[in-house]
Formats: sequence, C-alpha cells, structure tokens
Amino acid sequence: MKKQVLFVALATIFSMSVFAQEAVRPDTAMGKPAHEAEDVMAIYCNHYATNNLHYDVQRWVEGIVWEELTLGADSTKVYYCPAMSYEGLASNPIEVRDFSGYKKLHFDVWAPEACRISLTVETEAGVKHHCPFGLNAGWNTIDADPAWWDKEGDAYDWKDVKFLIFDQYKTADDAASFDGNPFAFANIYFWNDPAPENIPAEAPAAPTLAESKVMALFSSAYQTRTYNFTAMMNWGNEWIDYAYTDGQHIYHWESFAWGGFGGSEESYALPESPIYDMMHADVYVTVDSKLKFTFEANGGRWKNGAFIDLEANKWNSVTLDLLNAPYDTYDFSDFRYLILEGFEKAEGGSAEGTPLSIGNVYFYSSMDQAVENVEAGKVATKRIIDGKLVIEKNGVQYTVLGTQF
Repeated sequence: MKKQVLFVALATIFSMSVFAQEAVRPDTAMGKPAHEAEDVMAIYCNHYATNNLHYDVQRWVEGIVWEELTLGADSTKVYYCPAMSYEGLASNPIEVRDFSGYKKLHFDVWAPEACRISLTVETEAGVKHHCPFGLNAGWNTIDADPAWWDKEGDAYDWKDVKFLIFDQYKTADDAASFDGNPFAFANIYFWNDPAPENIPAEAPAAPTLAESKVMALFSSAYQTRTYNFTAMMNWGNEWIDYAYTDGQHIYHWESFAWGGFGGSEESYALPESPIYDMMHADVYVTVDSKLKFTFEANGGRWKNGAFIDLEANKWNSVTLDLLNAPYDTYDFSDFRYLILEGFEKAEGGSAEGTPLSIGNVYFYSSMDQAVENVEAGKVATKRIIDGKLVIEKNGVQYTVLGTQF
C-alpha cells in the first residue's frame, strides 16, 4: 500500500514538473521595430512586408519542436522551442547572402533565466564565426555590430552568410551547457541608419576593372590593392561613410565646402608596374558644378589640379589623365593627400553648402585598353611621344581616351 501511495505521489510530482516546464514560455513580445522598411533587410520579422527574406528554422535536431507563436499587442511572430539545443536559420531555397552593407544586426531573444547563447554565422565554405551574448531572464534586445564577430582572429564582415545559427547555449557563468531549456526569438533583421536627405538613391556603378590593374584610394570593390584612404576628420565639413545594401560605400557631405583624403602613412608611392596612367572617381552633386582634383605631397608641394565639370543629380564618372597637365608634373612615388576644392556652380558663383558624394576613387592602368578606346578598324600602334602614350592608327594619333592627340 505504501509503495502505491509513493508511486502515485511521484507520478503527481513528475506530472506537475512537466506541466511547469511546458508553461515556461514568453507570454508577450517586444513589439514592432522602430526602423523603417527602406533601412532594413529582414531575416525573420513579420512587421516588414518588403525587404524581407523570410528565413525559417532548419529543424536540424531530431525530436526538438519549434512552435510559431503570435504574441503582444502588435501580433509579433515568435519562434519558441521548449527544449533548445542549437538551430539554424536560412532562406528557402538556401542561398548565400552578402549583408556587409548593413550597420547592425538586430534580434530579440527570450530565455527563462540568465544564461548565454551565441549567434553564429556560417559561410558557404562551412566556416563558423561565433559571437556569444549574455542574456537576462525574459526578453533581450540586441543590436550587434559586425566588429563583435572579430574575436581571437575570427574576423568577419557579413559578406558571405549561408546560415545564422543559435548555438552554444550555456549557463550564465559559461561553465555548463544550458541545452534542454526553453528559448525563443523574434524580429531578426539587418539595419542601417536612415539615409541623409540628399544621399543618391542608387549606388554608383560597380567597377569592373581587374584588381591587378588598380591601386585604390578608397573603393569597396578593391580590398587588396588599396591605400584605404579616408576623409580627413578635421578637413572641410561634416561627412558620413554611407553603405548601400549592395555593399558599396561612399563618402557623403550634406553641405560640402572642400575635403581632403589621406591615410595613416606619411607618404605613398604608386607601384612601378603596371603603369598607372589614369585615375577614376564617381561623383554625385545636386547642382551643375565643377570641382578641382588636387594631389599634395608632404610640405605642401604641388597643390595644383584640374577642374572637372559635373552634372547635377547623376553619378559622374570622372577620369583624370595623369600623363597630361597638370598631373604630368606630379611624382606619384611620393604623395600624401587627395584634395577636392574650388567647388563652383557651372553658371558662376560658389557651390559650397550643397551636397556632394564620392566613391570608387582609384588609380588604374589603361595601357591594355587603349587600343579598344579607338574606333574599331585596322591595327593601331602604340607610341610614347613627349612622355605620353599615343595610339597611332591610319596616320592619326589618339590619346588613351580615344580623343585625337
């Protein structure tokens, strides 16, 4: 009789324990995010009808149940797991994505008590970049910076994302596994700050030149052969480094006067090979204007440059011929700054105080493309005349841009 009573008591306690465990779940959610849809790329968030990739849980662990709940006054969709271990999120069909153009990754996560979990990024090659977070009991709102994944040499920039994974579920002291406990998440999305009023709606055209022919001052397209110049903090007016969703970065001034660009070194030298005879920049202005591109060496040497005409409300593809005046007097084995100055309206008067954006600034070699710039026809001959590359064809001489010499 005592054994039966003990069995019934134990069964009752076990039943109550299971009931209590099942009851430990969020009863509300964080609600609708504050970010506008145009500044977001949603991973899992029902509050964005556009810019939403609709990632889903992959259900990698057999026997673990995921339930989608609708909670709170804003009817937020929440994924809830009563016994979490690890889980991946991916698009359907599974695709590799580039999120490097975004500033932050937002996510709301819920835990029954203080603990830790990692939001891990897995690349196409299967490399996993872990980033652990401490969680409080209840809902936690996290806006993660890409630099947080740069730990112990595990650098990552969100360029190659195949899976987002919640894993390494541990106790708050990081000493033991927390697997088997409840877990929930909602509102996962990448976001940017709202664009300034006069940011160009579209990024400039992506460069197509092979990196072997380029030496960049700054350009998102060229990350190996680059000086990594930045806008000088104490020169000109306030500027921002703006990232488009395709990963391109530009420098933007809402009110431009003049600006300088430089790096951390005292002096820079163009490599001797290939011959860098041209420089490219993409420039966007809101008034028809002109702008002078000047290079400066240490000690204030040079400071002479050429004016470039710019059309309003379009990306202007600017090309500087470094083999012609005034740039042919420069010694590009010793330069330090690129300076933009003399901002004037095409109709006359100062253009200072109006917006300006610039991106994809790089030196390049046009030597292999020079003949292509001349109209198709018979074989052309390359010559150096007065220190300048000239293409001669049918008795007519052309510059590397295809204009008559």
